[in-house]
Amino acid sequence: MGAHRAAAAGSTPKRGGRWRDHRQVIDSIAFKYRTGTPWMDLPEHFGSWKGAHNRLR
Repeated sequence: MGAHRAAAAGSTPKRGGRWRDHRQVIDSIAFKYRTGTPWMDLPEHFGSWKGAHNRLR
């Protein structure tokens, strides 16, 4: 039974995760408002636009 529980515990999906670097998010938000670009058009080096948008909300 112990092996079964270990296998089941390892197969559960992991929710959430760590946030990105705060500086990267702040820079992406500043870039968005400085340039007036839409969220979806943020350059890739800022990471996911969804992450920055959700952190701002």
